[in-house]
Amino acid sequence: MNSRKRLWDKPTLIFGICIFLKFIIFDVIWCAYTTFTPFSHFESYATKIIAVMILLAPYFFFRRWKLQVVTLFLLDILLIANLMYYRTYYTAIPLSSYNLIGNLADFTQSVYDSIHWYDLLFPLSSIAATISTSVTGKSNDLRNK
Repeated sequence: MNSRKRLWDKPTLIFGICIFLKFIIFDVIWCAYTTFTPFSHFESYATKIIAVMILLAPYFFFRRWKLQVVTLFLLDILLIANLMYYRTYYTAIPLSSYNLIGNLADFTQSVYDSIHWYDLLFPLSSIAATISTSVTGKSNDLRNK
C-alpha cells in the first residue's frame, strides 16, 4: 500500500459531509422562520463549501480525528447559540455578544425555553460522524494488517 496518506480519505469525506450538512440543517431551521431564499442562490452553497474547507483544516494538517471532533462540537455550540439568539432577537448574534455569556446565568429558564428538540441534530451529526470515522478507521487498520 502507498505510504503517503491521501488528502481526501474516508474520514475527511465523512467529516466534510457532516460539516456541510450542519450548515444545511442550520439554514433550514433559520429559514423556517422566514423564507427559503438562501437555497436558491449559488453563493450560499459556495460559502458553505469554503467554510467546510476551512473547518477541515485541523484534520488536513494534523490527521488527528480527535481534533476534528472537537472542531465539530465547537461548531455545534456556535450554530445552536446563533439559532437561540435568532429565536429571541431575529438577527444573527454579534461577535461582541460571545463575551457576554456570563450574563445568561440570570436567565437560565429562558435559555432552556429557547432550545428546541431539533437542535439535537447538530451534536447527533457529530456523534454519527465520529462513530462512522472510528468504524472506518478500524476497518482500515484490519485491512492493513
